[in-house]
Amino acid sequence: MDDSVRMLLERMASGSPGPSAGSAAATAAALGAALAAKTARLSSQQLDVASEYANKADVLRDRALTLAEEDARGVRAMLSATPEAPADPSAIPREIADVAVAVRELAATLAERGNPRLHADAAAAECLAAAAERMIDGIIRSNARETG
Repeated sequence: MDDSVRMLLERMASGSPGPSAGSAAATAAALGAALAAKTARLSSQQLDVASEYANKADVLRDRALTLAEEDARGVRAMLSATPEAPADPSAIPREIADVAVAVRELAATLAERGNPRLHADAAAAECLAAAAERMIDGIIRSNARETG
């Protein structure tokens, strides 16, 4: 595995403020988007819009990774009680959920209409995005209990 993946996992496991459930959800969505992009790129015979789907998946992957970093910064600020703590701790998680929904919908289309040899990749992308959605739902519920 790439050192950056290993480092992310070590930081998550460390117990220090930083990447936690929101970053994990965003990373799952990014992984799903990467698999969707791969499936789209290898589905040009099945889909006239394969390159558009691949580009959309790339944009979603990049957005998810950016949100993972933003969420980690927000968590650090909240747990450290710094002035930079977000006023709405669910704002970034809601954005992550939006990305996850878009990835899941794209992956479902690719699973149905894309290259059948990559059906498992598209289905895995859909599962990762759906898992990210469920994770975010739990985060938002937890935040509502803490602030309500």
